[in-house]
Amino acid sequence: MKEKSMKSFSSEDSVVLILGANGITEKTGIASSKAWELISEGINKSINNAKIMFFRARDKEFLVKVGEPASYVFTKQGFERYKQMKALEARLDGAENTLESLIKRYYWNAFVECVQEHKKMIEIKFQDIERCFGFDFAESLREDPKVLDKMNAILKEIDLPIEDEHRPKISIVDLRKPCLLKVEEVNRIEYVKKLIEVEGRVVSQSEVRPAYRVAAFKCRRCEARTFIKQIPGYGLTEPFECDNDVCGRKGPFDLLPEESDGVSIQDIILESAQGEVQLMVCLEDPLCNSAVWERDAKFVRVVGVLDVLRIGKQNRVDFKYVLVANSIHITDDCLVEPPTEEEVKMFDEWAKRPDELRERLIKSVAPHIHGWEDEKDALCLSLFSDWAWGLKPEKTLDRSSLHVLLIGDPGVAKSQLIRDAIKLAPNGIMGQGENATGAGLSNAAIKDAAGVFHIKAGLFAKSDKGNIGLDELDKLDDRALNTLVSILEFQKQIVDKAGQHVSFDTRCAVLCGANPKTGHLNVYDPVIDQIGKNLPSYIFQRFDISFAMRDRADEKKDGYIFDKIAQTQDNTALGDVVLERPVAVDLFRKYVLYARSKPKPQLSKDAIKKIREFYLGVRKMDNDQNGGKEEKYPAISARSAAALLKITIAVARRELSPVATDKHASYAIKLYSSSIISLGLGSELDFSVIENGGTRAQLERIALIRSYLINKAKEQEATIFDEIKAYTKYSDTEVRHTLDKLIEQGEVIILQGGGYRYII
Repeated sequence: MKEKSMKSFSSEDSVVLILGANGITEKTGIASSKAWELISEGINKSINNAKIMFFRARDKEFLVKVGEPASYVFTKQGFERYKQMKALEARLDGAENTLESLIKRYYWNAFVECVQEHKKMIEIKFQDIERCFGFDFAESLREDPKVLDKMNAILKEIDLPIEDEHRPKISIVDLRKPCLLKVEEVNRIEYVKKLIEVEGRVVSQSEVRPAYRVAAFKCRRCEARTFIKQIPGYGLTEPFECDNDVCGRKGPFDLLPEESDGVSIQDIILESAQGEVQLMVCLEDPLCNSAVWERDAKFVRVVGVLDVLRIGKQNRVDFKYVLVANSIHITDDCLVEPPTEEEVKMFDEWAKRPDELRERLIKSVAPHIHGWEDEKDALCLSLFSDWAWGLKPEKTLDRSSLHVLLIGDPGVAKSQLIRDAIKLAPNGIMGQGENATGAGLSNAAIKDAAGVFHIKAGLFAKSDKGNIGLDELDKLDDRALNTLVSILEFQKQIVDKAGQHVSFDTRCAVLCGANPKTGHLNVYDPVIDQIGKNLPSYIFQRFDISFAMRDRADEKKDGYIFDKIAQTQDNTALGDVVLERPVAVDLFRKYVLYARSKPKPQLSKDAIKKIREFYLGVRKMDNDQNGGKEEKYPAISARSAAALLKITIAVARRELSPVATDKHASYAIKLYSSSIISLGLGSELDFSVIENGGTRAQLERIALIRSYLINKAKEQEATIFDEIKAYTKYSDTEVRHTLDKLIEQGEVIILQGGGYRYII
């Protein structure tokens, strides 16, 4: 075997070829010392190097020790490997020239750059290998990834006009079908030891850490070296016995890091799009990446070799699939196919009749739910927001996401509205507030049993560049609420990892539902005080458009709802078979994608003027009502002005309009005003509800009764109900609701002898 030819093979395969060429079979053996001499001569290297290669081949289970005195023979796997390598050697004949031709034709500049900058990998497309080497060779690469080792060895022989011995290794990209698999398709034994490409979402990443490919051990008794192949990152496997045939002791052994083959590794977990199946992926330097955790919750494509990992001990042994990566790339998060040319033409035709288009899209949101047209409209518009997705959150002055909150009585279908809107989103994820934790919704740093940190992706990170629906907001725990503030306002979340602050992008529009804590909304208490868990005002204010949905008797509407319920009893599946939409789900998603592909609509001067006049008009009206005095309950703030501008742009974007006009602004003002009236629980238009959580009338009633009770408490007197009513001139119901609220908040107590007293 010539030295140059041998360089085209890995160490263990070289051993197999040398020993096979010297007559070793499954029955014919050789002493280890004689094997070392043959290997040393075949590779023209020292006996120590030959020993290392020999024991690596043994640890690959190509060789086994038998008999007394001991000799080594091929295992069945080893002998099959020898025959495969002989066939591969024939296929590789002339591969040096072919690979050099491929590099010079398609990748010469990249190759030279890798050498000069000491980059560890050069990416080569699989179709280029197929084009230059032929279909049969490309198939052999997929069937036997060891061919890649030979190609890497050949790459070292390519001459360059610069003095530098460094050469990169080949990183294969774009395998294409049938080797492009989804995570749920990988769990088949036929893919083991094959080169495949897998697409999935990264849901967990470990920190980068050192590991060993092959660990060198020294026997304390005879100082002989024993080399044991390791599974990087999964503990340290020590020798069973000393490799010195004379010694043969079972230890003790010392690890020799300087003689071991070390590597930096990182584990990631890929999850299927439906979130049901997971696959572990092992990355080795330079594919590891933890500095910015940029792959977090992203869809990636990984080219690698599927292996089987043995886990567990004694009677609890199990096996799991592991993909050892050769390349990894972030791919498009959106799994929806882009629209066809015919569909694009149809969408452009729709846009020529914006009023019809708007009606068609709104009626496609939860068509099985009667009414709530403005609520559907707001949810629909949210799908067309987020025009700053291409920018990092820290690079934007203000978020472009349009957040929507629905507060409603049980049975008004707010949850179904949100779920259906998420179903229509190209990248939508639904979560549940009940039993949800901050760690489940946001990313979390978790330390495993081995002390290794993993970043586990939460729902918010998975919805980056998309929409997230969150039902039962009122049932979130405090940690989740604190996380939600950062998501709503800054589109980022921070995770503390080993004393460091790591930030993650969460550029998403949030659609939330919340329940009243007493079961039903009433017109007497501020709406924010009626949400379960007393939702903090700083969260309530960060929703751009909110609606309070009351369950009120309406004979026509109630009859329609009953008929719909009766109609669905034979088929309760919420698929398109049951729901007839003006725009089918798949087409709706494509339309959203198409609208998002357009440049952000520019606000016209007339649109800006319209919103400015409305904003200033409300501010002036409120100032006039207060006689120019300082406002105790500001009616409208700059936050509302920003929301109106975003809604205006979303309206224009939904219509594929390049410009947001005064007509779009008027539409936004009308929809926003409708939400304010609903939050006032049927009162007149009162923008105080956004900044203060309740209308001016509600807040003034509470303040007056509180003030009266405080003054009475200073006089050390209890106050009876009739006195409060007579002084404030409010109705029985209004006074009772207010007293109940103050008692609930711990401000007022009921005395044993009757009456109320404020606690000062």
